[in-house]
Amino acid sequence: MRLKDMIHLSLKNVRTQPKRSLLVMAVMGAIFGLVFTLIFWWQGMVNYYAEFAGRETDGKIVFAISNSLAGSAVVRPETDLKMASRAEMIADAEKFGGKMLGDARQVGMYGGVVLSADLVKGAIEIDLSRTPAAAMPVLITKLVADQLVGEDYLKSATSVAQKQATYEKYREQLLGKTFTDARGGKYFVVGLARNGFALHDLSFRGVEKANVSVLNSLLKHMTVYSQPLIVIDNGKSQTWQTGEELSDNYLVSESLDKLIVVFANRKQAYGYFKNGRGGFANVDLPGRNYNVELIAGMSPEMEYLMKAYGVILNIACAALSVVAIIVIVFTSIRLVSQDRQNIALYYSLGATTGQVRKLYWCYFGIIMAGAVVFALLLAGAVDLGFSIANQGLLATAMMLAFGLPDLPRIILLGWNLASFGFVIIMLLMPLLCVWVNGRQMRRAAVTKVA
Repeated sequence: MRLKDMIHLSLKNVRTQPKRSLLVMAVMGAIFGLVFTLIFWWQGMVNYYAEFAGRETDGKIVFAISNSLAGSAVVRPETDLKMASRAEMIADAEKFGGKMLGDARQVGMYGGVVLSADLVKGAIEIDLSRTPAAAMPVLITKLVADQLVGEDYLKSATSVAQKQATYEKYREQLLGKTFTDARGGKYFVVGLARNGFALHDLSFRGVEKANVSVLNSLLKHMTVYSQPLIVIDNGKSQTWQTGEELSDNYLVSESLDKLIVVFANRKQAYGYFKNGRGGFANVDLPGRNYNVELIAGMSPEMEYLMKAYGVILNIACAALSVVAIIVIVFTSIRLVSQDRQNIALYYSLGATTGQVRKLYWCYFGIIMAGAVVFALLLAGAVDLGFSIANQGLLATAMMLAFGLPDLPRIILLGWNLASFGFVIIMLLMPLLCVWVNGRQMRRAAVTKVA
């Protein structure tokens, strides 16, 4: 019996019993469909987070590194580590691909970090040439904006529609406007400091106060770390009216060394976070002897936490897969038991045990291929339906958290290696089914029953 004949007989077996075949595909695909639903949803959230967090810097990540204890929540006095020198900090950052931009410069009472326009061009919405004389062009944070405007526009909004309307009003009050702080500093708002602007996590409760979604307990852990006020160097810094700085503010206090370093992509920044000597405020890793502060771009701390959450999710999906595998194996046993007359017929026509096993390998392969398609379509339909039904919540949460100019379109359909792995597991199931049913397929077993 040739392979072509085996495939033909397997397809005929599927066609002659369509209800049974479709039911088996649906049952097998439904459980794995739940697995893919969870993975697609989670990876979709991760993908959008990374996209919006890195949009203002075009994927780059900017840090300020310092060997001062001022304001540090990482390097503690009781540690035995000696603070790194300037040369050691530079060498450590450059080892992982970091590019040093020189000493950090902070101006004004809010300690605005001065960066070039090229580094944050994705967040600039107003032409820098419109900056009035003596004003500092800035990407403003909500903390500073509330003080300069004198009102928190978003505080009283409790619904999606109210949040959207007040956010738009807030932007109108800020963009292209000039403000003077209490100590004489003059600011011209050219954009919003994207990360953590109006929300500090992606929980739906931040958008809709009465929201009780079960997903809030997970989404609240998708923290959006706030970045500092960014002052854009427009080549006229000598004319800036910076006002009187707060000498007791650790953001602008004298430190031993404070430098700006930029990484070209997330991979470099994550390697620096994991294996470098710099200490980050929100994830305490051992052996760190200088401080690192995120200025702009995707936080490697959040990437680290999302990877950890992803592992937990994959473990849960693996547990569901074990249940699915058990169901598939017992279903295959029942199918083979129902087909014993057909198996006996194959033997009477001269088929060998090996050929019968290959025949059922083809049959189970067709069933599992159908189950894979059903599982993927089911997961895609569920996640697409969820995205459409919750589009207002999802888009508003992303807009507020990342200071976006418009409501984005959110479709939570993300693919990752885990998805591919579970597809492979499904496609390997025919081999397991044939192995489990090996005895039932023997000539002696079929003849005995007959």
